[in-house]
Amino acid sequence: MDSPVSASRSDAREGYAAVGDGTLFYRDIGGGRPTMVLHGGPDFDHRYLLPELDQLSDVLRLIYYDQRGRGWSAPDVEPEAVTMASEIEDLDGLRAHFGLERSGSWGIRGVGSSRWNTRSNSWTVERRLAGGT
Repeated sequence: MDSPVSASRSDAREGYAAVGDGTLFYRDIGGGRPTMVLHGGPDFDHRYLLPELDQLSDVLRLIYYDQRGRGWSAPDVEPEAVTMASEIEDLDGLRAHFGLERSGSWGIRGVGSSRWNTRSNSWTVERRLAGGT
């Protein structure tokens, strides 16, 4: 699969991470505190957050990814295979892929982000939620 061009910033690193039984597209940009960026859905991918959210890359390391079954992480994924448990496992797998012991998360509406943060006891996270309760 060809790598997509997500945005015009040339300092973004893009690739694919083998996570569990799938492969997830990611976009890694910036420095500072690592922050996992969770897009909304169910039918969105990370691109609608660009380029505006990239402005935070001056102070944060933003790790965007297309969630399983969406965007560039969509090939051969049956909708039934996408569950809250698989979403949390994917976040844990990405954390391991990037070698992160500490991270924040930023998510639209924050349901998956909140469950991941409350479930994860192996490392410390902080979250910032946008829109919704």
